[in-house]
Amino acid sequence: MMEIGKNKQDCRILIVEDLPYDAELNEREIKNVIKECVFTRVDTEDAFLSALSDFKPDIIITDFKMPVFDGLSALKLSLNYDPHIPVIMVTGPQNEDIAVECMNAGATDYIIKGHYKRLGEAVRSALVQKEVKLEKERTEKNLHESEERLRLALSAANQSIIDWNMQTGEMITSPEYATMLGYVPEGFVETYEKWQKRLHPEDKEKVSHYLQDYIDGRVSFYQVELRLLNNSGQWKWFLLSGKIAEWVDDGKPLRMLGTYIDITQQKMVEEELKNAWIKVEESDSLKTAFLHNISHEIRTPMNAIVGFSNLLDQDDTDSEKMKHYTEIIRLSSNQLLSIITDLINISTIEAGQERLVETELDINKLIQSLYHQYEYKIDREIINFSFTVPLPDEKAVIYADEIKLTQIFSNLITNAIKFTKSGKIQFGYNLDGTFLQFYFVDTGIGVPAELHSEIFERFRQADHNISRVYGGTGLGLAISKSYVELMGGKIWLESEPSKGSSFFFTIPYKPVAVVKKFNAEPSGLHEKKVIAPKRLLIAEDDNYNYELIEEMLLGLNFFIYRAHNGLEAVEICKQDPYIDIILMDIKMPVLNGYEATRQIRAIRPRIPIIALTAYVQQADREKALASGCDEFISKPVVYDQLVSILIKFLEKQPV
Repeated sequence: MMEIGKNKQDCRILIVEDLPYDAELNEREIKNVIKECVFTRVDTEDAFLSALSDFKPDIIITDFKMPVFDGLSALKLSLNYDPHIPVIMVTGPQNEDIAVECMNAGATDYIIKGHYKRLGEAVRSALVQKEVKLEKERTEKNLHESEERLRLALSAANQSIIDWNMQTGEMITSPEYATMLGYVPEGFVETYEKWQKRLHPEDKEKVSHYLQDYIDGRVSFYQVELRLLNNSGQWKWFLLSGKIAEWVDDGKPLRMLGTYIDITQQKMVEEELKNAWIKVEESDSLKTAFLHNISHEIRTPMNAIVGFSNLLDQDDTDSEKMKHYTEIIRLSSNQLLSIITDLINISTIEAGQERLVETELDINKLIQSLYHQYEYKIDREIINFSFTVPLPDEKAVIYADEIKLTQIFSNLITNAIKFTKSGKIQFGYNLDGTFLQFYFVDTGIGVPAELHSEIFERFRQADHNISRVYGGTGLGLAISKSYVELMGGKIWLESEPSKGSSFFFTIPYKPVAVVKKFNAEPSGLHEKKVIAPKRLLIAEDDNYNYELIEEMLLGLNFFIYRAHNGLEAVEICKQDPYIDIILMDIKMPVLNGYEATRQIRAIRPRIPIIALTAYVQQADREKALASGCDEFISKPVVYDQLVSILIKFLEKQPV
């Protein structure tokens, strides 16, 4: 591993950050990995420009959003000053669009605040990549200069020249040509037929294509890199440059004069550099391939959502078409949400932030629910879809993380449906001692034995064509494996190509003592459509999100107030003591939802406050509850969930 800052000047790190505390966090994480380094912090454009010329940083760490100077501006100025300086962007929100924008603008890496543990290794990796790039550029420059000198020397000394009669196939070569191929020049005779046999099979099409471009006048000079088999049976690289010296009367080429330069050593150097580059960026190359795939996966449902949304607005769209378009938009939105969920989950797994939240869970009901959820997606005439729940209901209630267990089931059932065109899909579980062993059996395309472990790695699929033919992010099995291991189990696969697959995973069996209840009837949500008049404050800065919630709550007898930011929400609560309940967005300008909740709690300690946010991780939920929120709803908002929670809190209040 490369030693940064050892036996040379300390590594100079420029931090662009308006908050000293965040800058200190950056420094601490970097020093955990790179011991010998010096820092300087700036937060304005003038100070940044001065630091570029005076401090001469080896790397730049910049916050994405600051009051007077933003990260993209710093990135642009840095690239103009010296494109070799790595720039790592640090930002607060987990926003895919911001990440793509930063990387497209030229950022070396992208770190989310709260994931600082990755910063030190990101800095080390960026500095190593910088050294590799600089070394490659120096080598390429030396190679280019060497080639130019060789060409001049070759022209002056008349070395390694070939004169090719393109009509007869005869070739007249200089002695150096025979020597480069390992032959004795005396008596060596070259012909086009022999040359074709020496030419590497992979180069034949390229050589022919380049030559035709030159003959047809699409390029002014013929030059191509190719491999020829020498007298020892080894492939040698040559740079062939040529010009047609004579044409026949009908416009066809007669003679070509060409020169050969042996570039075998240069190619070896390039290959060594390439191998070094691959070692440094092996994981990045997987991520690049993954980003290409995920871009397709995101754009596909987005195309349907945007396209059919526009069609809904056309005057000639009848009610049946509108219903059909709406259903497509709904399904595409669910698909997009699933992709985003996978991305968020894999990021929290990589950051080591996933934790178990075990509650009472009836696995029999869970399996039955998932069966009914997926059975409509299967053609029951050609696929036998079934499940097995061997434990009686009183023994099927366990302690487990329901969210993670549900996602594992969903991932494995979705895979089985995706890759099975006929036969059967069966799933269920067995009690094996102190573990529950779940199984998912299908008669789909199967997986070769050598790929059984690889498909559980992130960004991987069993076949490079899988993503093109079947779609998918390639993250589902990696997420499932991480969740299973977090719960104390293991996951594995038994499969053969064309014979189907059997996935298995285990989790500890933690039974809950259950007392049977009879005549328990659920109180239907839809029976509670009308409530007593209540004053509802919605703190939401986004107009579309506010309009959506307002439409959802029509007919529920609310007087709705709106705050565009956290500060407005606090002021409304101060001025109107009769507000009954609050829906609080977390990410808002001026004052965020966390701080607004704390301030409202100081003046209205008993008012129900429900966090309504796009932040969806367990840590976000805990932070919202710690700030004073009573409940947590993640976006996109589900109607039944929203109404149910509102009714739950309002029923506790006197009419």
